Parts: sequence; C-alpha cells; structure tokens
Amino acid sequence: MRLGFRSKLTLAITLVVALAVLFSLTVTQRKIADIYLRSQADRSELGVSLAQAEQEAVTRTLRTSAWNVTNNNVRLIAALADPVEANRNYGQLYRDLEVEFIHLREAAEALATGNDPPELPGGRFRYVKPDGPDAERLVPPPAKVNAGDFPADPVFHRNLLTLLSSPEKSPERSAHLAVGNQPWWVLALPVRDPNSETLLGWIVLATPEATPRPRQPGELPALRTGNAWAATDGFDPELRRQVGQTLDSANAYRTVKGVEIGEQWRLYAQPMRVPGLATSWRVLLFSTAGLKEDLSAARTLILALGGGLMLGAGCLAWLLAHNLSLPLIRLRDATRAVEKGDFTVRVVNAQRDELGQLSESFNQMASELALKEKYKSVLDRVTDPEVARRLVHGEISLGGELRRASVLFCDIRGFTALTEGMNPADVITMLNEHMTALTAIANRHHGVVDKFSGDEIMVLFGAPESYGNDALNAARCALDMVAERIRLNHSSYRHISVGIGIATGELVAGCMGSVDRLNYTVLGARVNLAARLCGKAGRMEILVDEATGRELPPEIPAEAMPEMSLKGFTLAHAVFRLGTRK
Repeated sequence: MRLGFRSKLTLAITLVVALAVLFSLTVTQRKIADIYLRSQADRSELGVSLAQAEQEAVTRTLRTSAWNVTNNNVRLIAALADPVEANRNYGQLYRDLEVEFIHLREAAEALATGNDPPELPGGRFRYVKPDGPDAERLVPPPAKVNAGDFPADPVFHRNLLTLLSSPEKSPERSAHLAVGNQPWWVLALPVRDPNSETLLGWIVLATPEATPRPRQPGELPALRTGNAWAATDGFDPELRRQVGQTLDSANAYRTVKGVEIGEQWRLYAQPMRVPGLATSWRVLLFSTAGLKEDLSAARTLILALGGGLMLGAGCLAWLLAHNLSLPLIRLRDATRAVEKGDFTVRVVNAQRDELGQLSESFNQMASELALKEKYKSVLDRVTDPEVARRLVHGEISLGGELRRASVLFCDIRGFTALTEGMNPADVITMLNEHMTALTAIANRHHGVVDKFSGDEIMVLFGAPESYGNDALNAARCALDMVAERIRLNHSSYRHISVGIGIATGELVAGCMGSVDRLNYTVLGARVNLAARLCGKAGRMEILVDEATGRELPPEIPAEAMPEMSLKGFTLAHAVFRLGTRK
C-alpha cells in the first residue's frame, strides 16, 4: 500500500513521539533501578559497619577483662614468664578468667533490654602458649574450672594456630573459623610482660556465630566461612548453593555488589580475609520484588502519558500535514501536466515561505522547459549547433537560398579492406575517434559539419554564414585534417589514410527534407564536383577545383594537375593538388 505525503508526515511525527516515550521509559526504568541499587549498596555497607562496630565493642570489653586478670596480677605475670613456674600457675590463670568472665556475662545480662543478652565469647576460653610443639601449645583447663566446651576439631586447632601466627597491625587476632557446618568467631588476646613487652601467650575466646537477624523486610543476612553457614530463616540450601558459587568465583579482595541471584534476589557480600585462612564473607541478599513493582507502576504511568501524547501529536501532525500537502498537491498536478508536454501550466501559491519559493521556481522551470523544447524541436531537424542557433534566433529562414560557398569532402581510403573482419563495436569506436578529431578541426576553421556518411564527412564553409575567406578556410582545414591524421597514426593501433576534395562556387543552401524532419544542407554542381574530387584523391592527397585554387594565397602551394574527366560532368576540369604548408 502506497502512503501519501499527509499520511507519511503524520506517521513520522507519531513515530518520533513513540520513540521519545520509549526512550523516557527506558531512562526512567534505569534511574529507578540505579536508585534501588544504590540504596541496597548503602544498606549493605551500613549492615557491615554495624556488625563490625558490634564486634569491636565486644573485643574492647573482653580486652579489658583479660587485662584485669593478667596485668593487674604481677605475681601471675612473673610466673607465666618463667617456664618452670608457668605450668603450676596455668590453673590459677583459668580460675581468675572464669571469675572475670562470669562477672562480665552478668553485667551484659543486666544491660540487655530484650529477651536475649548480647552474645559474648567469654563462656569458652583457652590459654595458648606462645611457642612449642603445636599439639602442646593449647593448655587444657583444670577439672574444676568451667572454661566451656572448646572445639576439639583438629582442623579448627590448626587454623587457630595459623591465626595466631598471622601478621596483624592490631595486638588482637580475630577471625571466623569453620567447625563442621558451623562458623565460629574466635578472638585471641595477647598476654605480654608489661615491662619487656614479651609475648607470654594468648587468651583465646570462641563462640558459635549467632544467626544474623534481618534489619528490614526483604533482607536475608548470612555469614559464610568456607562451606559453613550462619544464615537467617529463608536462606534455603538452593540459595546457599547459588551464593556459594558466586562467592567462590569472586575476587576475595573486593566487595561483591548487586549480583543477581535467581529472579528475586541481589547479592552484596563483604570479604573478611586472614592470610592462610579461608575467606569469610558477610552476606546480605535483597529482594527485588519492590523494584519490579515500582518499575511496573512507572511503566504503566509512562505508557499512559505516552499514549495521550501520541494521540495529541497524531492530531497535530494531521493538521500540519494537511496544510503542507495542499501546495504539494498543486505542484504534483502541475508536474504531471509538464510530463505530458504542457509547458504552459503554472502554479498559483500566495504563500511567502519555502513552499511559495518552490512554486516560483517551478514556474520558472516550466518557462525554461518550454524554451528548451523549442530548441529540441529545431535540433531534431538540423545537426550543426551553429545552424540550430541561427534558426532559433530567426537569422535564417526555412527554405533555400543561393550562396557562394566552399564544400569539403573527406573520406577514408581502403575503408572496406581496413574494417574487414573487425568487430562492429570496434569499427564504431574507430570512426568516432576519427570523426571527433576532424570535427574539431572543422569548427576551428569556421566550418559547419553538414553530415557524416559512413566513413565520409562533409563540411561547409560560407553557409549558413560566410567569414569572407571561405576557400582559404577550407584549404587550411584540409591541410590540418591530413596533419592530424598523420599525428594520430603515430599513436593509433590502425593507420588511416584519407582523401580530400574541395570545390567553391554558387550553390543552394537551406533546410530541406520532409514536413516532419528537415536538414540544413547545400545542393549544386559545386557539391558534386567536390565529391568527385574526393573520390579521385589518393592517400593523404588534397584535390581542389580551379575556383578554389585561384582564391588561395601564395603561402599555400597548389600544384596544377592534368585536367580530369569526372563522372557526371561533360567537360574536363582543371584540378590543383595542395602541398605542405610553408
């Protein structure tokens, strides 16, 4: 189906508005998603910061308790510094730590505002020697001291010693270590000689990592150490598997932000690294259900507004297209009239905008086409541009007139033998090259090409206009034609020889032919004589009649030839052969 200008313009404007609506929808959705992602990232960083702050508060409390037990007991410090006395004083150290941590837990329970007191690792503690065989460094508590159930897993003990030997800027050592499928938080507090700062050992406290609690709806917090998880309700095994795969392939030195987990969750995870130990991750999953609801509401609103805009734009576009299409319809109808040959048609348009200028340009074009059509009608009847120009301007009349002029015939010698076996296209190419060169020479000497007849060219000098020295112009033209042909033979694949005949005298010149087609030409005995002389001329030879020879100046040599009897003429004719120009 073909659409008109009005429909195309209406459709184009509507499409532009539709694209603008789609662009706005895309940008709005991206902005909403970016806001959600930034909000989730901020909430994730806040959660990590709060967890770290809670852990640091517990660390400070326990550090103070350990300080009260060790540094305030000079005798105990001195005994721990002596390897012999140390073995007898480990029991006293455990008893003092037990009392201190009991007081600490009672204080925590008194400060608790909820049902659950803060989780403090003071219920499970051990003393670790600074050096020695790995199997003997962990000092067991006395039987009467309640030091808590400490993990007996060999892997846990090996990771604990790795933690104590890791380089850290802070005096304490803390990490999350896996015991089976349960992450444990371990805090190691150094015991030092206050005078020499010598490391005497470590007080190691450990507790199972509590289940994280979501701070806001739509959150699933968790902690992962190796393959051990401490996760809130809803963190099912499939989610753990997907999150675990993502964390295993993530860079352990960078925070994971906004990774999609399934169709409902986005993952944020903060790594906690200790050299030599498996990386622990503090994990937070955010539900994307709220984002999808907001995107759906924004999409509905934008599409509703966009639909209204498209409807209004379509109506406005139709009115605009209607006003623009009327002048164009007039131009279309006028163009079809010109196409049918009616060059008198004109477009009336009172507008002064670009359409008005276009109408004026069309009217001017129609006038010029009418004139060119007149040129074309004349040019269809004549062949030479000069003749056509004079006919158009009324400088010569349609009909015959008696004029004195010179006629030149030039044809190719041995043309039949030359072209025998040649491809017709090659023959045309050769003739076009040859005739183009001769025509240029004829124009240069004020000659008018009357016709091309096969391999022959006929040139007039003095008709339809005389330049006062027509015979001389004809002779010079003939000499230049021979010289040009000789020059072309040096570069052309085929050598061509020409013969030229010239005659001067009275002849009839005018437009002759049928009513439908006319041709400007000349008739008379001089024309026939020039044609016969051309036929008698040898290769690269120029023969002229007596009338032409008498009008030539001395600088153009003319050699008298024996009188020639020519076909169609009763009497013999005096003939001259033109030589090389001096």
